[in-house]
Amino acid sequence: MITAILLASGYSRRMHTDKLLLDFHGLPVIARVMNAISSCPFDQKILVQRTDAYTELARKYGFQPYQNHSAQEGQSSSVRCGVSHSQPSSALMFFVGDQPCLTAKTIERLLKTHQEYPDDIIVPALDGQFKNPVIFAPQFQTWLSNTQGDQGGRTIIKKFAEHVRTVTFHDTDTFHDIDTIEDYEFMLSSASSYISPFFLDK
Repeated sequence: MITAILLASGYSRRMHTDKLLLDFHGLPVIARVMNAISSCPFDQKILVQRTDAYTELARKYGFQPYQNHSAQEGQSSSVRCGVSHSQPSSALMFFVGDQPCLTAKTIERLLKTHQEYPDDIIVPALDGQFKNPVIFAPQFQTWLSNTQGDQGGRTIIKKFAEHVRTVTFHDTDTFHDIDTIEDYEFMLSSASSYISPFFLDK
């Protein structure tokens, strides 16, 4: 069993607007991520949000929305919220909402690696750097439930380095996330050449 957990309870402070609702070639940024996830075989899909801003989209794409009432504590609060609503026996795949170029093909490659190594932590790597999304085997749920601060699952990855299995990728655009308006504008421009009309919606 594997659960997709989409973390979307940040404040977008550097953007001064809700970056996840910005248009990205015909869909909100977060809807593109939801679309990619929904194209893959998850047993459960959870959305962790700070308000109900994405509830309608969550229902459209088959996610169960939950509100994070401790978002001010940082990303770890979103991780804890997601874990608390997951089945104890489930592996957990954590996504962030600001990767609109993430594709089902990338997700499926990570899921295939998880099937081959079900007791490990599966991490995509680009140019030697760890990226999102990350898959945690079920035995790491307790540790994830006790994360603190703004590190999220990174502390677990460091603590259990011997269980980390990296999957190397070479497509830079796939893992771009949006932190600033410059990031957003760059990604809009670079993605326009390969995003097809078919990918606008399910």
